Amino acid sequence: MLQAMGVAPIHLLESHYQLLNSCLTRRQDLTQLLLALRGFDNLLHAYETYCLQPIFDHMPSNSHAALTTDSRRALERFRERYVSFREDYEEFEKALAESLRSVQVRPSFFDRPNPL
Repeated sequence: MLQAMGVAPIHLLESHYQLLNSCLTRRQDLTQLLLALRGFDNLLHAYETYCLQPIFDHMPSNSHAALTTDSRRALERFRERYVSFREDYEEFEKALAESLRSVQVRPSFFDRPNPL
């Protein structure tokens, strides 16, 4: 069903994960932290674009009609948890940007998945 909804295969996220992992396994300094943040942002953006948007924003009507009430509730609970996570992460990035005076950190903004 996921392929019918246009959800990309998970291996498309692998390069984003590998970049993030390489940043986390190098020396621990501010430059690597900032690279890891950008890598994490890119991973989140790819996840939202290729996995969440097809489900929440572009689901074909026949797939939407096939969802049971329990499935819709479960998806909505997931969406709410994800949106809460994104809001917390954006607040973290804003706080980090304010606390680092020697480098510029631009907090990311991402679209939230729409309710089903």
